[in-house]
Amino acid sequence: MRLNPTGVPVRIDSKTIFGSWFALGQNALNSGNTNFAQNMLCNKHMRKK
Repeated sequence: MRLNPTGVPVRIDSKTIFGSWFALGQNALNSGNTNFAQNMLCNKHMRKK
């Protein structure tokens, strides 16, 4: 477990696809697009399950 810049716990999956989406989400968070990044990560993660 680690915390992303918004303080929300994020589990880093070892799968490359999720890892790349996580990196994109981090870039978006760093750009200030917090809601977009969180929604993108959540939606992508939920679709996988």
